[in-house]
Amino acid sequence: MMWKKMSATILLEKKATAFLVVLLAFFFPISQRVLSVNAGELASGPKDQVTVEQVFQGLRKAEQSIRTAAVTIEFDKEMYFERPEGRPLKRYFIGQWMINSNGLARYDGLGAKTMTHPETDQDSIVHMKWIGVYDGQVAKMFESRRDGSFCSGRIDIRLAYDGIRPENFTTTFFDSLVSDLISKKGAIIAGHAELDGRSLVVVETTPVKKKHEWKNQFWVDPERNFTIYKRAALVRFNGEDVWKEYTRTFSTDQEEVAEDIWLPTHFRYESLDVSPGESTSEISWWYEGHASHWVINEKLSQSLFAYEFPPGTQVHDLRPGANPVEFISKLTSDRAKGQTQREPIYDPQIDAKAQISAALERARREHKHVLLDYGGNWCGWCYKLHDVFTKNDEITPIIHDKYVLVMVDVNSNQDVLLKYDKEEKQHGYPFLTVLDANGNVLINKDTSDLEQDTRHSVKKVTAFLTKWAPRAK
Repeated sequence: MMWKKMSATILLEKKATAFLVVLLAFFFPISQRVLSVNAGELASGPKDQVTVEQVFQGLRKAEQSIRTAAVTIEFDKEMYFERPEGRPLKRYFIGQWMINSNGLARYDGLGAKTMTHPETDQDSIVHMKWIGVYDGQVAKMFESRRDGSFCSGRIDIRLAYDGIRPENFTTTFFDSLVSDLISKKGAIIAGHAELDGRSLVVVETTPVKKKHEWKNQFWVDPERNFTIYKRAALVRFNGEDVWKEYTRTFSTDQEEVAEDIWLPTHFRYESLDVSPGESTSEISWWYEGHASHWVINEKLSQSLFAYEFPPGTQVHDLRPGANPVEFISKLTSDRAKGQTQREPIYDPQIDAKAQISAALERARREHKHVLLDYGGNWCGWCYKLHDVFTKNDEITPIIHDKYVLVMVDVNSNQDVLLKYDKEEKQHGYPFLTVLDANGNVLINKDTSDLEQDTRHSVKKVTAFLTKWAPRAK
């Protein structure tokens, strides 16, 4: 089988030379070894040649044409935010990635990353190995130092990639199929642009107004089965005329890897810091690399998506409701009992605005504050905090006596989040807002401050809730 040949000729050879490859990558990063991407200015053109409906149908057909995929990926990554000047976090990765039609996925990689010593604040390069497998029920992720001096595992309900997911530079944008984004948001043909020697149609989704305006932009090649060369997310701040890109992905050097299936061999992603009134933006983090040896629509054995941690590996169980640290024997028995699913705690169908209005009325009657808990049923930490709120002997009485709790599904209620979070900072979930009985914001809280190791600190959560509770009459 082609996949077995690929494994032998690529991965095993890379293992034999990984040490040299890693050193070369850190001293001569990929961004200096590949062709740079020069995007042309957006230009006007004969917009009637290609319609939005044709783009949608073309993208849908291209997405559905890929049933299984396997590829070798090599990339560099640098992160600058919250880092001392001149000391970005770096990662180098080379390995294989595969996914089948049922969503089962696996990656195997070698590489290196920078780590900062907590006491000396000194950076060092650590040579690593990564494995991640999702078998349709449980995701297992393993990492170890190449010398065997350290290893750890994680288990969760979804796969957290230590590598770069090829969907991000082929068929999806922010984990949604591009055709779905165009269909749901509406779109226009905005013009034409040149990139990588190709004349491309520029498609833009209809702007969404949420304090500021937001839209997505896709540069599509109709002559190559509607393959996408660039994806971007843009914002236009109130009082400004200029749209600013705050994230963008380039997928270039496209090759026809199978009949009428074009996929990139070079990719680059950039996340940018943009602010109102600023004419320039800085890159907060980026990755850039190569994709090679694409294998499309070949049967992938189910055995490729089965994985057991090496004996003695200590595993962090991140599944909602699980104990934070367990060993393999316990994890195996948990899986046998089917403890990988939980009832949803957020309802994306509920009108959050109506919920909040009713909660404020109750808060005024009962002399309470309203606690908004933003998140989603995909969020493991959201389940952990919800358990603290509803099952902890110290905290549950505070919630019951002092607050009206409203669970807000963030994916379907972005307007609610933007209404109360005026600063619009990037943050993780769960995210909290405390309102007084009149609907005034008392505080917005990033709950990472309430974490301790792999759980929320009961002491920190208690202190937070007590501080922002209504005063006794």
